[in-house]
Amino acid sequence: MEHMLVDVNDLSRSFGRKLALDRVNFHVAKGRVCGLVGANGAGKTTLIKHLLGLLRAQSGFVRFSTTIRCAIPWLY
Repeated sequence: MEHMLVDVNDLSRSFGRKLALDRVNFHVAKGRVCGLVGANGAGKTTLIKHLLGLLRAQSGFVRFSTTIRCAIPWLY
């Protein structure tokens, strides 16, 4: 099994009655490059905000490998 740097499982988020993320699942393995594409209103920005920790998941989770090192001091 590949070493996962990002693991998103059953991530859901709604704003009022608007469902922005509906049980999103994906994994990014070490050494992989990925893109995020979708139509307007598909939830791309909401997903990025969850990855950055700006929003909290209503259900599901986002997990990062503990071996990630970054140059952004406030993420430590």
